[in-house]
Amino acid sequence: MEDFFGSWTGLSSEGVLGSLLPLLKTAGEWAGAAADLIGLVL
Repeated sequence: MEDFFGSWTGLSSEGVLGSLLPLLKTAGEWAGAAADLIGLVL
């Protein structure tokens, strides 16, 4: 089980974070656009 955690932390430091950052950026842009739309509606 420790091997799994060891390899996962190795992957997460580069692979997962590397793929999450663009997703978070996109999610932030979507949230901003949604907030603008809600502001227009209200």
